[in-house]
Amino acid sequence: MTQSDFPTRRARRQAERMQAQSVAIPEPPQAPAAGPSAVAMRPERPLAPRGRATVRRTGPRPDRRGIRQQLSAAGTMTVIAGLFAALALPAYAGGDDAPEPLPAVQAVQAFEVSDAAALSSISRDSYGATSSIEMRTRYFDAIRQANLNAYLASGARDAGDDYPWAAEPHRGQGGGLSPLRYYYRECVDFVAWRLNRDAGSTGAPWRWDWGSLTPGGGNAISWKYAWESHGWATSSQPNPGWVAWFGGANHVAYVSEVHDGGYITIEEYNWGSDHLYHKRKIHKSEVSLFLAPPG
Repeated sequence: MTQSDFPTRRARRQAERMQAQSVAIPEPPQAPAAGPSAVAMRPERPLAPRGRATVRRTGPRPDRRGIRQQLSAAGTMTVIAGLFAALALPAYAGGDDAPEPLPAVQAVQAFEVSDAAALSSISRDSYGATSSIEMRTRYFDAIRQANLNAYLASGARDAGDDYPWAAEPHRGQGGGLSPLRYYYRECVDFVAWRLNRDAGSTGAPWRWDWGSLTPGGGNAISWKYAWESHGWATSSQPNPGWVAWFGGANHVAYVSEVHDGGYITIEEYNWGSDHLYHKRKIHKSEVSLFLAPPG
């Protein structure tokens, strides 16, 4: 296009503008209309003339949705990388109590083991489960040993004690009933033993036990009333082999000797709540009542 093709310069510029406006971005191919209901393509409206020529991009438009997805994916990966970096830090990182950095790992040093150490075997202590029954047995064995040591040190055997269960755990130690059906090392169990011994009964079947002596109760306070219920003799005067009954103290003892002047020697267990054997000389007035041997 030359100047000679147009009568004036103004006409030439007008033609150039019209030619620039005619350059349009090609539209993607449209599917052919299907039948009479298809919508006709609306023709492109020409742009209004501008002061200067405008060149439009003829290539394909950038996919803005794809760019947004790429930016979103890049941001997500950045956040995830930051999370992994934060998790990789120690719990105390950045705190006042952060430890000094560890020294660089040195090369592993080689060492040799002597033949004696290599040939020696490593022994381990054996471990075995202990049942509750075994634990209970061990406990009571230890209690019996401690009681026996205390009994031998007391000199009770030399003083005349012949009670056969002197080392058994008493009620306060978790002990149970003796073969006479009273608690071990109580005053009533000791007196019941002496009454059996005097009757010639030193083993099962026993001549007297809780069921035949005091079936209404096992405490010493009930012995007087059990004697009265059986019809056995009682008295204010003592005799050897009788039972000394201390009603106010809930205690019984065995009368072993009667002395002039109203004094008596008694033998007993658990006087003063120590569950030990005692032998003492007292006046008969200290005793509430004397109970004759049963039967």
